[in-house]
Amino acid sequence: LPPRAARAAGPPLTRCALRRSPSNNPSSPTPGPKSNSKGLGASLSGPGGADLDLGAARDAALRSDRLGFGLVLGAQAAPLLLEPGRTEAALFFLVLSLSTIYLGVRQQPFSPRRFLGGSSAKATPFVAAAGLGGAYLAIKGGLDVTKAYLFAISVLGTLETGAAVDLVLRAFLPEQLRARVVNIEGAAGRMLREPPSEASRESPAVPDDDEDDVTVLRATAVAGLSFALATTVAYLGATLGHGMGLGEVGDGGLATLNNIIGWGICLQTLGTLTFSSFQSAATLLVGLFAYDVIFTFFTPVMVTVATKIEAPIKFEYPILTDAMNNLAYHFSILGLGDVVIPGLFVGFLYSFERFLASEANPAPNSSPALNPKPGPYLTTGLGAYATGLGLTFAANRITGAGQPALFYIVPCLMLATLGLAQSRGELKTLLSFDGKEQYDKDQAAQG
Repeated sequence: LPPRAARAAGPPLTRCALRRSPSNNPSSPTPGPKSNSKGLGASLSGPGGADLDLGAARDAALRSDRLGFGLVLGAQAAPLLLEPGRTEAALFFLVLSLSTIYLGVRQQPFSPRRFLGGSSAKATPFVAAAGLGGAYLAIKGGLDVTKAYLFAISVLGTLETGAAVDLVLRAFLPEQLRARVVNIEGAAGRMLREPPSEASRESPAVPDDDEDDVTVLRATAVAGLSFALATTVAYLGATLGHGMGLGEVGDGGLATLNNIIGWGICLQTLGTLTFSSFQSAATLLVGLFAYDVIFTFFTPVMVTVATKIEAPIKFEYPILTDAMNNLAYHFSILGLGDVVIPGLFVGFLYSFERFLASEANPAPNSSPALNPKPGPYLTTGLGAYATGLGLTFAANRITGAGQPALFYIVPCLMLATLGLAQSRGELKTLLSFDGKEQYDKDQAAQG
């Protein structure tokens, strides 16, 4: 359930009604009497200038996470620079998945959130099973479902990747470049906007006159979307033109293009989707634990769909040399669900951690409230995920067969979390914690 990129990335663009100065100089517009500015995903005009504090807090958080973004950039280049192999693949997946989870959940304080409650948690494993089973039956029936998956996920991934690259640029670029904007007039700009909310309809309407209607975008958002479009076009061309990557781009090139799009989907999902309670989190994790085990250990469904459908629904790393290309499939893969689902649980732990910090030291309307240092719950969650994923690779190496990653990750996460909470005397607080309560506090901190 990846969210729209504009929502997840914060306010990449604003909507403004601008009237030209008497000199008709397009570079010097002046606000008209009906000026209305509204960002996507976050208010840009909070009381007392809180919007500016929010932007500064998010930029500070992104800059403090440069190491994580650097690890992602290095991991994305690995299929192009390193030799194919299973050991290299295991290191690649560990670095990319851990840094993605960390960076994704760190976006939560600055993004609108959607919550998975008890009913959604109970239904999701059955919906996933129906979708996976349908894809398997279509493949066995001779239907080519690859193109449908390929185009649907790639289009969605373009939006998500554009927003993710925007965050990377904001993390590394100096302030004078981050502050640059691009003005788009008339209908072209309006196509990029989100439909107005109920609250925005109460504000003065944007004039219908195209000459007075300007959409202002951050230059980093434009650059991110441009990069994402180029990546998607290259990926579609490589996949449709060269099958499983044996053409001009090679296995490493195809894997890199696929991984960039998949990374954008993971990062944006983790920034805006989370659990409402520990009970809903446990319900979903246990349900998908069973789903993963059944379709991997007891049926060929999971492996068949994962290897027959070429689309950015998984991370890939080449594992064979050119001399061994006679084998059917020569990528080591990690499904995006094996990153996102545990990542959502780690995100819930991060919300709980910030809740405890705010209870111990209330600091509304301040950067520390929105950007606390990682504490024991986030660290333990990441460590438990790394342990479970490492066990998955070990089992894969020993057995030579595909492994259900959630079979190893879910117990590690649950046991480590419950053990930490019990040792700190916070188990009852964890079990009764409402994720929406922390979301309300984040909104209060944003003004």
